[in-house]
Amino acid sequence: MSHAISRSCELETARLHIAPWHEAARQGNFDLAQVIAAMLTARTTAALPERWNGDFSAERAAAWIDERDQESHTLLVTGAGSGRPVGLVILADVPIDAQSVDVRIGYLFAEDAWGQGLATELVAGAFVSRPTHPGVATTG
Repeated sequence: MSHAISRSCELETARLHIAPWHEAARQGNFDLAQVIAAMLTARTTAALPERWNGDFSAERAAAWIDERDQESHTLLVTGAGSGRPVGLVILADVPIDAQSVDVRIGYLFAEDAWGQGLATELVAGAFVSRPTHPGVATTG
């Protein structure tokens, strides 16, 4: 799938490092399916589409990773100092017309990362440091 968002998208905030999930897993030397299985729990997936709800095994997580790779661009959020995975950002292109796409942004944090202001930091960092490219417009 061709994505409007660059596959090299990377972002650093005071406490977070955000990078493409396969690359981040290689750099962090961890099994992405195990990380995703630990992150996707009944509580963290409750507001997501029904087919994504519930607890995940490593096998279910691996299939979920494959599905995301086919339909979106997914970033892994890790602690800037620790390298510990704490969340995900999913960027999905929605075509508007032949020249334009909307990029839908979703995020999810592991339960043990809740209540620390990380989502606020992530969103603020994404908008403050967003790249400016010809043909990229922001709305909202």
